[in-house]
Amino acid sequence: MVLVSPPLAAQDATPRAARSWSDYRLGQFISSRGRTPGDILSLDNNGDILLACRGGCSPESLAAAGVPALASQLELLRGWALLVEEDGGLRAGIPILDRTQTELLDRRAAALLVPPVCPPATAQQPARSWSDYRLGQFIASRSLTPGEVLALDNNGDILLACRDGCSREGLLAEGVPALESQLELLRGWALLIDEEAGMRTAIPIVDGERSELLEQRTAALAAEIAGAVAGDVAELVGALKAEGWSGHAFAVVFSYVLDGGVWGFFDEMSLIARRNVARRGAPWGGEVWAYASAREREPRTSTLRRGSTTVKVSWVEPLEPLIDALMTGPLSLQTLFADFLEQGQPASPEMRAKLMEYGIVTSEQRLSVPVIEQSREDRINQLCDRLATRVAEAVIAGIDRPALVAELGLESESQALVIAYHEVMWRLIDRLVATEAIELPVAIADPERARPADLGQLVVMARPPQASLPAGDGDGDGDEDEGEGEGGS
Repeated sequence: MVLVSPPLAAQDATPRAARSWSDYRLGQFISSRGRTPGDILSLDNNGDILLACRGGCSPESLAAAGVPALASQLELLRGWALLVEEDGGLRAGIPILDRTQTELLDRRAAALLVPPVCPPATAQQPARSWSDYRLGQFIASRSLTPGEVLALDNNGDILLACRDGCSREGLLAEGVPALESQLELLRGWALLIDEEAGMRTAIPIVDGERSELLEQRTAALAAEIAGAVAGDVAELVGALKAEGWSGHAFAVVFSYVLDGGVWGFFDEMSLIARRNVARRGAPWGGEVWAYASAREREPRTSTLRRGSTTVKVSWVEPLEPLIDALMTGPLSLQTLFADFLEQGQPASPEMRAKLMEYGIVTSEQRLSVPVIEQSREDRINQLCDRLATRVAEAVIAGIDRPALVAELGLESESQALVIAYHEVMWRLIDRLVATEAIELPVAIADPERARPADLGQLVVMARPPQASLPAGDGDGDGDEDEGEGEGGS
């Protein structure tokens, strides 16, 4: 694919930097399942963004050059390989031929038509802001997540405005600005779908009466389960204390059992759809839904896997900056995996110091977080499996999935179970904390004041029997040890 300008005779003496996308035509020798790069570059001012980035650019330099560029547009162009990341900035990802090079060309590529605007739709949902909602994600993703795409620009508000059908004209009439690039990005991420009458939001939105129905079906069940498993939780907390891991009880019960083992039970019973299957061709699989919640915050879990070894990290939204630093980068849990599995300890002094700062590694270079061996002989693993099984069986028996599909307007019983169990899971952990069956870690109790050293209590590792991570001795006295955490379910 090459970008060419018109023949020399049709050109004026305008300097290259000041030229517009309208001066160019696009040559395409491609195979595509749907839209083409030309369609994408025809949207909004995407072509001008491409031209401005021919020698390298950044969002700041584009703004300084008077070329408006939303984050959604840059993400769309990156996703289509029309922009590439280079040396901390962006660069046009296709050749651009003009003036001198076009003397060698005998013909022009046909200009591409801008796709038609969707016809107006009928009723619109009364406007609410995306900030009033939260996004549930039970997914596997190859790159960004749907939540990150919806956080760009005003994409979330577009999604809400299209819940009962919309067109671009209708959006603009309702005061919801929407570039074609944004709509194309949302379609490509299976968040908007095209219908005969226009576009419609492709994920469930649970609010108003639907929220009340969901609460009716989950609140009493969560309370019932909390009472039924109180003894199991107490036994597990006691076993953790005996190992010196009492400060990690929340992370083990929530992230390893409720947000881990229970899902594994549902998977084994084939009750939930596979997350490794792309949804309508999007770069993610699983379930995503928006919902209105009165809860102040909801714990999440992030998971890292390397081979058969897993790390789970609990977190809440205010911890996100600390969690991002913990999970990614040169001094992170990702690197910890490689170092421990290959060498038995962190390779660099900087890595050792960082993990000690987080409370994950002791001064003797041993892990100070729980390392659960996934075998029948491991006592903590036995207790976690038993608790997960009892919770899962109670949820299966207590949730009327066909009724939820009808009441919430869902696509499948799998979707109903995923949405309902998240509600049960959050209510259950809230009740366990309220009854003092589990103590909140410092970082979860007061995330705004959390330090890196508080994150270690949020980290749990699990390994198969043959793995050889240098597990630590806990905190030695059964009291809480300092730690760190992060995550998202």
